[in-house]
Amino acid sequence: MCANRALTDIDVEADVTQSPDDIPVQDIETKVKSVEYLDPQVVKLHLQTPRSRRLRFISGQSVMLTIGDDIQTSMPIASCPCDDRNLHFHIPDIPGDAFSEKVFSGQLAPRDRVQLHGPKTGNFYLDHKDERHSLILCWHIGFAPIVSLMEHAMSLDIERGLYLHRFSPTPDRQYLSNLCRSWSDAYENIHTELVADRVTLLSTVEECTQVLARVASRYPDLSNFNIYVAGPPNFVEAAESVFSGLGLTAEEIKTHVDWLGVLE
Repeated sequence: MCANRALTDIDVEADVTQSPDDIPVQDIETKVKSVEYLDPQVVKLHLQTPRSRRLRFISGQSVMLTIGDDIQTSMPIASCPCDDRNLHFHIPDIPGDAFSEKVFSGQLAPRDRVQLHGPKTGNFYLDHKDERHSLILCWHIGFAPIVSLMEHAMSLDIERGLYLHRFSPTPDRQYLSNLCRSWSDAYENIHTELVADRVTLLSTVEECTQVLARVASRYPDLSNFNIYVAGPPNFVEAAESVFSGLGLTAEEIKTHVDWLGVLE
């Protein structure tokens, strides 16, 4: 359009993404840009797409990553759709998992190729037109899709309240804790907390319910909120029970279930 002049009236169709349904499944061969330890048990994998084949996605979505012919894993994207060429993923150290062992053994190096397939569609994504506040609850590496949500909201200058509460098996040592503080310091509408209650993969639904109910009690009126929950099955199930019991609907409780994580 910048190199031509129309001689007649024309219609211009803009391919604008409004929801996950607008995004096709894509297959892209990426290259490893860097592998960075965020914590002794969590690595940030930075993949870069070709300039001509960037990934279209919405914050909160996941993709399938494949190394070679058969080493693969499903991972939420931990970066903003505003930079669709540079994609970040938080990889936990999981003994026995081929993809994790490949990363933590140092066998995945810059310029190595990783095949990407996705993104996957679900209800866990940021709707920039929705004016409801967001109460965000995540456990350990459930923080990965939350980073994407938060950075996307900041890039769009969303003014509604974003209230983030992070849970961990090691409450006194949560990775990227300074990033959360920087968000709170820079934006008046963003509030973050590293929750002191310890939650592990072995925590029962009942134990998770107790700690989540304590957080929920701080919000006496949730009628203008969406709830985002990212974590292992027991954590997500407990959150659904707590907030549905407070009157929120299934559409207002957006979940990302992740089996990956560290027991201790």
